[in-house]
Amino acid sequence: MSFVLGLLGVVVLSVICGLIALSQARRFAGGRGFAIAGLVLSGLWVLPFVAIVVYGVTSGLTSDSDIVEADEIEVGDCIAEIPHEGSVETVETVDCQQPHAGEVFAQLAVPDGDFPGEGAIVERYVSKCELALASNSTTAAQDESISLVYLRPTKETWERGDRAVHCIAVTLPPRSGSIKG
Repeated sequence: MSFVLGLLGVVVLSVICGLIALSQARRFAGGRGFAIAGLVLSGLWVLPFVAIVVYGVTSGLTSDSDIVEADEIEVGDCIAEIPHEGSVETVETVDCQQPHAGEVFAQLAVPDGDFPGEGAIVERYVSKCELALASNSTTAAQDESISLVYLRPTKETWERGDRAVHCIAVTLPPRSGSIKG
């Protein structure tokens, strides 16, 4: 019985029947080979599932990317893809040694108070990002293939406490390594 259940992949019943058959095979002659074969077949059914679970757990733990809130990125984070038009809620950060489209090189604080408006923030902080790039990496500042993108507070994120402009050096096509060299 254990052998047949093992062939069909009914692992739990095959193991139970196999163990019972092994204990009875001592008292009675015969059946020991089929009981062992059923247990072996059950083990063969279990191995792929164990391998899938182990792979899933370990690949999840060693992932080099992470989805983070846009206002939680930090200087030195590399971004897989640069968000296009509209409000940006989340970004995918990756290890800078992997190909990425952008790198956060500066985080500039916006003073508390009433929301100054997105236009006022852009007007005040674009030049500060450009200066920060030059002080961070003169090579990157002179590289014509690098452009700048700014993640800035919106009225909605301002109400949640977002007071930072994130300056991002964009490299298209994506590159590996830091803009610092």
